[in-house]
Amino acid sequence: MRTLRVGVLRADSVLPDLAVRHGEYPEMFRGVLLEADPGVEVVSFDVERGDLPSPGERCDGYVITGSRRSVYEAEPWIERLGAWVQQAVAEGTPLVGVCFGHQLVAHALGGETEKAPRGWTIGVQTYDLTEPLPGTGAGRSLKLIHSHQDQVTALPPGAERLGGNAACPIALYRIGERVLCVQGHPEFSPEYARDLYAKRRQVFGEPLYSDALASLAVPSDRVAFARAMLAVIRGGPADQG
Repeated sequence: MRTLRVGVLRADSVLPDLAVRHGEYPEMFRGVLLEADPGVEVVSFDVERGDLPSPGERCDGYVITGSRRSVYEAEPWIERLGAWVQQAVAEGTPLVGVCFGHQLVAHALGGETEKAPRGWTIGVQTYDLTEPLPGTGAGRSLKLIHSHQDQVTALPPGAERLGGNAACPIALYRIGERVLCVQGHPEFSPEYARDLYAKRRQVFGEPLYSDALASLAVPSDRVAFARAMLAVIRGGPADQG
């Protein structure tokens, strides 16, 4: 089987002191994707700086990362990325959106993303699935680490909701067989989430912060979701190993 080449569209940078310990977002995605399939190759595009894949790029599919920015901000790079998403989806390019990426795909294709009235959602969130994870046949629930204020509040035309919970009703959706989007962070390790939450402890408030830390003791389904990501990009069933 040939090497699967995954392009990670980096929409933000990790805080410098955390990057020293945990790496940048493309490295985090590389880590979890290699756990799912040791043969995957990951390449990075810095979309904040206008580095978008060209038609000649030979990636099998793309992942859009999280970001501290909001998809509805009038930033030229966000608008350019939204236009790229529209073209990629129209051409049938395999695409996975994560957190900001999940919101941007919905926003670019006619859905809605807004700041959640409840404020921050952090920690390990569990959501029931309407069907098993795409391409894997695994599970009727999904546990992933979250860190966000914005949420998708209306799906774009043609999208199918796959899972959510009371905190985040639209946490997972797909568009056909080639687009999969999730609000949670499969790339986050518990160690990175713990360090990130500590930076925002005063913003979160003690009760939310303490509950989120406690939730990190629950193993997430990050590798299972990485297999689903690769199944969408590969266009066939993921390795069940």
